[in-house]
Amino acid sequence: MKDAGGSVVKSLGDGLVCHFGEADVAFRVAGEMQLAAGNVEPVGGRKLAIKVVFTWGPVVTEGGDVFGDTVNVCARLVGLANAEQVLTTQETVDALSPGLRHRCRHLFPATVRGRVGEVDVYDVIWRTDPDVTEAFGRGVGVVGSSS
Repeated sequence: MKDAGGSVVKSLGDGLVCHFGEADVAFRVAGEMQLAAGNVEPVGGRKLAIKVVFTWGPVVTEGGDVFGDTVNVCARLVGLANAEQVLTTQETVDALSPGLRHRCRHLFPATVRGRVGEVDVYDVIWRTDPDVTEAFGRGVGVVGSSS
């Protein structure tokens, strides 16, 4: 994570809050987290599956922690994510480089507690499976909390 210019801010039970300086880096690390989880050998017949959400925007840093709307939205979206999925928001998609924006697809608008108005939720296509590539008609590349 540090190699990517990010840091773990805190752990919350089975989840982590991380901070990155660039949206593209967060995109890449989100996919790497999913790939790493997928490579863990099953234990007792159960495969490790994680949910990953990343958002981009202003945060307030205080005492080694981060606060603000960006953090709140991220925390709320974790509850909407499925295992092996990466979710983000329209604001985050807008902050990505053009090459990564096309790897995000709009899912639905969501009401987020503590925020006025809806948040447009996007699915991040982080897999390089042939089925995913064929379904979207373009090449895709690689980019949590456990469930």
